[in-house]
Amino acid sequence: MLAAIYQIHDLIVARHDNALPIALTIRPFTFILPREGGWALLHLLALPLNYAMEFGIFAWGSILYWRTRKEWPRQPVQILLLASAMVSLFIASFLKSTIINNDLGWRSVWFAQLAAIIWTTAWLHDQPRPIADRPFTFKLLLALGIAAVLWDIAGVRLIRPPYAPTSPSHELFRLRSDNLDQRRIYEWAARHLPANAVIQHNPALFQRSFNFGLYGRQPTGVADKEANLFGASMDDVSLRIATIAPIFSRALPQAEIRRRAEASGVDYLMIAAVDPVWSAHKGPPPGLRCIHREPLACLIATKDIAR
Repeated sequence: MLAAIYQIHDLIVARHDNALPIALTIRPFTFILPREGGWALLHLLALPLNYAMEFGIFAWGSILYWRTRKEWPRQPVQILLLASAMVSLFIASFLKSTIINNDLGWRSVWFAQLAAIIWTTAWLHDQPRPIADRPFTFKLLLALGIAAVLWDIAGVRLIRPPYAPTSPSHELFRLRSDNLDQRRIYEWAARHLPANAVIQHNPALFQRSFNFGLYGRQPTGVADKEANLFGASMDDVSLRIATIAPIFSRALPQAEIRRRAEASGVDYLMIAAVDPVWSAHKGPPPGLRCIHREPLACLIATKDIAR
């Protein structure tokens, strides 16, 4: 806890959105209940079933491990493992991140999952016997766990276009012809530009792949409309997007492009085929020189744009 004081201070004080990043909640059991609405009591009552499904065989193994313990853990590592699991379950069950996605809820439970894996492994080690001789419950949970992993492996690779249709919310995974060229732009910049050079993509395109601005070594001026994730206020995010986005959406005088870029601290503009201004000209805006060009993407230095 002492080591985390600086991080906690940063979370609470260094953010500019004037809101606490953590709030109270009850971990929702969305498998059978709606996330929103007056379902809090049912979500609370469903927590054991929720975690039973999430932990699977490791919940079963952890229970058996502690049923066979004859004394409270005395070794420091054992105490640390138990304490971290209990704190992890409390945080995952009753606290949430308020920024955009509840990263706190699904990341914090990892500590409890690690403890459950260790306890299950320890119990199996103390009770050696073939799988065929294990109870049916053990075999069923093991089969379900393996099936879930196989489903994830297959789903990540196959449940996407062109193999299967996806909803609009999954457009992030849509293949785009300029993705590879954007990647090459970032790779070139990582090798040839200063580490503190600010490279700006089109922040108004929420459905994006490589142009999030975090795939290279250099920072970006604003990632997208959810850039408050990184500590800025929503007003500051909206203002910067309003300043930068027109560069990528319509033809502007070069002096106006440079003014907008410099006002946002942008050193380089990364324009790609996905941007409306590229589509209008079938390439980079006329008069702007690419310091590095790929067929469907272009990197432009702000200092090279006419005033």
